[in-house]
Amino acid sequence: MTHARTVLTTVLVAVLTAAANAGAAPGGIAYIKDRQVWVAKLDGSKKVQLSDGDAWWNTVGQSSTGGIVGMKNEPGKINVLTQFAVWNADGSLKDAGPAAPGTSANYNASLTMPLGLELTADNRGIIYGFSHNPTPSTRTEGYALLPTDTRTTLGLPTVASVRWPSLVAGRLLGTTDDRSIALEDAGGNTQNFSPWFYFTNTAITVQGVQAADDGSLVTVQFTIDNPDPTPDEEKVNVRKMTGLLGSFVDDCYVPAVGKAEWSDIAADGSAVVWADQEGLKVAGAPVFPAGETCTFTSPPVLVAAGATSPALGPIDVDAVYAARNPQPPNPITATTTTTTTTTPTTTTPTLQTPAPGKPPAAAVPVTLSAAKLIGSGATIQVAVGKAGKISVIVTVPASAVGRRGVPVVVATGTASASAAGQLTVALKATKAGKRYKKKLQGKRATFAVKAGGKTTKKTVKLR
Repeated sequence: MTHARTVLTTVLVAVLTAAANAGAAPGGIAYIKDRQVWVAKLDGSKKVQLSDGDAWWNTVGQSSTGGIVGMKNEPGKINVLTQFAVWNADGSLKDAGPAAPGTSANYNASLTMPLGLELTADNRGIIYGFSHNPTPSTRTEGYALLPTDTRTTLGLPTVASVRWPSLVAGRLLGTTDDRSIALEDAGGNTQNFSPWFYFTNTAITVQGVQAADDGSLVTVQFTIDNPDPTPDEEKVNVRKMTGLLGSFVDDCYVPAVGKAEWSDIAADGSAVVWADQEGLKVAGAPVFPAGETCTFTSPPVLVAAGATSPALGPIDVDAVYAARNPQPPNPITATTTTTTTTTPTTTTPTLQTPAPGKPPAAAVPVTLSAAKLIGSGATIQVAVGKAGKISVIVTVPASAVGRRGVPVVVATGTASASAAGQLTVALKATKAGKRYKKKLQGKRATFAVKAGGKTTKKTVKLR
């Protein structure tokens, strides 16, 4: 999570420098919901799912240029097998691969990662914290930097470095002993950190820290290990400071429902975001002087129920949404010589045939109604790069039909392409689709089109 700044990387050298666009206002939020990676505008509109495939994603971050990084791990698998993906600011996939810090043979099942997640401004460097016990009596903690284009973990310090790393104005920020916050010295020397502030309560364990680029606002997530039978607490503290390495001025706690486990702050200090029992919330900057509970320049807005791992940044959600939801051609108006009445007629959209091995192209009618989808005659257009089987699975969020858990499959379709090109795939409602037909109107349906082992997803609002 958070607003990463420029990191120039080579195979064995890491030099951190300040980003030219430091302090940019946020354009959107990246987050995890239903174990998938999403982005949305600050008001919760224009939600776009970036990831596809199995729902194994657990952490996400955003760079200062709008790139997105996510990490995933199959349930029940050790963290050595964690994978990463990086998306460009337009939502296209840039890179993906193994995320463990170095050769997996160097780590056993005790590896814990990622403890925080950052993506550099050039969208090449992934920074995250980790903890590892190579032997029962030995513990290694620190951070790693993984250049996505080399797959080579840089030889960065692990004992002298901070944990739960984030980036502020090109410098690493994190905790050195679970209660003390330190900032990397200017100049990119990743072994030298200056103490900034600390918490006197010895029951506190810091689990994340972020700062605005000028250091005037800092968010800290921490747990408080209370003695039994008092329940442990998880809070997000917002602190006003006089600047980077400056002195404390005032603080407050976000008004969380239940435990507040995640947070982030805009690079320009204009917004604070956190996740609690209800989901992902964003508010304007806190008002100081403050009481124990923060009040904000704009009230909290629930962006996504049940979401976690918020990351603010300048991603252009409108552009990503448009790229993922292309509009069909305008209807053609036909006229006759016997009347002045014009009759609109729709045409089948023409899709560009993808190259062999690339994901299929698909077009879903934006005027598709729930009655049509669940009734009969619903079709979508699909273009493939080679012959083979095509499958379509149409789902809606479980919450859309009053359920919990995984999305509900409401329709399916299959077809067989004899060669590369475009064809029509007919859809058929499932039993669940017929059961929830009356609840589907106005709900967003996702069409997952799979061909040649590749999947393309389209989302439309059912009429």
